[in-house]
Amino acid sequence: MTKRLKVILSELAPCECLADVGCDHGYITKAAIESGIAKAAVISDISAPSLKKAETLLKDYLGKNVLPVVCDGLSESHAGCDQILIAGMGGEEICEILLKAPFLPGRLVLQPMKNADKVRKTTLMLGYRIEKDYCFKDGKFYFLLVLEKGKDFYTEDEIFFGRDNLKDPSPDFKEFALAEYKKYSEVIACGDLSESSREAVEKILKKYGEILN
Repeated sequence: MTKRLKVILSELAPCECLADVGCDHGYITKAAIESGIAKAAVISDISAPSLKKAETLLKDYLGKNVLPVVCDGLSESHAGCDQILIAGMGGEEICEILLKAPFLPGRLVLQPMKNADKVRKTTLMLGYRIEKDYCFKDGKFYFLLVLEKGKDFYTEDEIFFGRDNLKDPSPDFKEFALAEYKKYSEVIACGDLSESSREAVEKILKKYGEILN
């Protein structure tokens, strides 16, 4: 269990059935079952060979309280799950899965590899309240969102940066902000931007500067 996987596991709430979508090796599901966080789980992947890795790790639980499913995103097989975990996918892919889902439970734990802003916007549109929304580092930087059914409103800045990152920036997020500040500064320095693009980049640069100060 890497730091990244441990952080994700720590945000799972006790549940009757966990849906681990794109479950990779199945480490989080195994830990969730063995710790009692989840009484049962549905593990799924679009690729049968990829799912086989998790089936091998969870072989003692198959046919008992773990159901493996080959599918693209969420299917009817996940309908009994009351918590969904989607980690390690791009933000646009996560949004597509949620928008196409035949059902959505009360709780989501999402860890997009990029485009976290699109995940925030989509989940708010789908009627979720963002309970936690923060950045952490494990070799590289990751964003983690914990959501519950309910109403919420995010400002434009909160959509882009994440509310918790703005309200109480962690050392990991400040390190991320510094890297982004340098990146956007180089973009400005290149000078090959339209007026509107330059204004947008300068706005982002200013906000990162405020976070760092």
